[in-house]
Amino acid sequence: MTPVRGPALRNTLFLLLASAGLPLHGQSRGPALPRVYLDTNLPEQHGRVVAVAADGKNLQAQIDAARPGDTIEIPPGTVCTGRFVLPPKTSGGGWIVIRTVNAEASLRRGVRVSPASSGHMAKILTPNSGPAIVTAPGAHHYRLVGLEIGVQAQPQPSINYGIIGLGDATKAQSSLDQVPGDIIIDRCYIHGNPTLNVSRGIALNSARTAVIDSYISEIHGEGFDTQAIAGWNGPGPFKIVNNYLEASGENIMFGGAVGFIPNIIPSDIEIRGNHAFKPPRWNRADPAYGGKHWSVKNHLELKNAQRVLIDGNVFENDWLDAQGGCSILFTVRTQQKAMLWNAVQDITFTHNIVRNSVAGVAFLGMDDTSGAGHASRILIRHNLFEGLGKGPGFLLEHAAEDVVIDHNTVLLDQGQWSLLFDGKPEVRLAFTNNIVSATRYGVTGSGTRAGTPVLQRYAPGAIFRNNLITGGSSSDYPSSNFFPKNLQAIGFVRYDAREGDYQLAPSSRYKSSASDRTSPGADMSAVRAATKGAVVERP
Repeated sequence: MTPVRGPALRNTLFLLLASAGLPLHGQSRGPALPRVYLDTNLPEQHGRVVAVAADGKNLQAQIDAARPGDTIEIPPGTVCTGRFVLPPKTSGGGWIVIRTVNAEASLRRGVRVSPASSGHMAKILTPNSGPAIVTAPGAHHYRLVGLEIGVQAQPQPSINYGIIGLGDATKAQSSLDQVPGDIIIDRCYIHGNPTLNVSRGIALNSARTAVIDSYISEIHGEGFDTQAIAGWNGPGPFKIVNNYLEASGENIMFGGAVGFIPNIIPSDIEIRGNHAFKPPRWNRADPAYGGKHWSVKNHLELKNAQRVLIDGNVFENDWLDAQGGCSILFTVRTQQKAMLWNAVQDITFTHNIVRNSVAGVAFLGMDDTSGAGHASRILIRHNLFEGLGKGPGFLLEHAAEDVVIDHNTVLLDQGQWSLLFDGKPEVRLAFTNNIVSATRYGVTGSGTRAGTPVLQRYAPGAIFRNNLITGGSSSDYPSSNFFPKNLQAIGFVRYDAREGDYQLAPSSRYKSSASDRTSPGADMSAVRAATKGAVVERP
């Protein structure tokens, strides 16, 4: 897989603040973007086209015999049952493509598949608790196209510990030369079963790996953690673009378990255009509840990751269950001091929609169980948070450094805090040009009066200006902020709890009151453009 340089985006906080007309006040540079972006264009195949038998029983033999440049084709509807290993190839160059026959004709390139695509796909199913597809150490240059990959329904195993395992999460993978790489999962339907405990859709303990235009569903467990996609013992880069991702624990997570490669930090991660969703049928408090309880946590959690771009995604539905219902967590963890180098740093979170969750974003500057690790250089800009519940819009704990929260629209239906602080003070926080609700407590922290006193204690020297704080009082906050009576008084193009247009109307008195002379809140035209196509269907 050929890494390519990313777009020429502004990636320093100096440029961000300077363009907004804000004083720098000792702010350091902003988040670095991924150093590489993976090229997932289809390769030109010059080798053999190899057919798998209609009964699927020779799939592993064909994989073993394949040479770089070969294409392995499986007839649609063929069921291949077992554990299939992608081995390393030492001779020749190019890719080995494993695909359904006519996948390129029946499943359009660049278009996300869905369960309705199943009839056009060959099936690769695991009959037990192990994966359907795994990699051998050092495997590389495989592309899976147009396949249904899952757990067999009859007889159904009692539990499955992961459907696709790329790389090894154990001590067997303790050096970079053992890591598989250059793997693309393209237009695949990956799923558990409605009543089965499944811990993971894809384990990304690999290098140079992409998951694109795919659909991952029915990843859930009762009493334990689950993820649609998770990685912790592989270096990256990773590309996760235009997928439907459904899991009861975390829809996407990096970190969260011990990595056995010294100083490993998953790096250079691109997450764009995905729909991370938790179906209401899993929520015991929802009228649509289906009667089966799964342990629900959050949509996206980074416990060990760096240089991550999260842009144009929709994160939908989260509630109080195994966690507090916060959608996005940037919470560094050192795994009981086993990985003291862990960090969550250089994170860019832009043009996303977070919808129908208890809370918005939580930051943890250091692991409060070990006093180690660090979170730094995190940019939250031009995002819409709508339908948030009783939790905070933003929770900041334990000295996160260089966090910039700028130009966001945060609509708290019942939320009690706009910002909630705890633990050690934040370092160089900027909170600018946002639309937030003061709600019951507004900006608050433990043991301190809300508003300016909280900022002085928990974020000394913070830049806090040009925000619209509905229901707040100018006497409680720093100057250079605005205090409309309520959300309706802001002057949105259309304020509606379900289908609002949250751009400021030309008649709004706050139209050009941001520090960069634009409107406060998210640039909704940019948000709509970035998230176009992220939501294809809702189960």
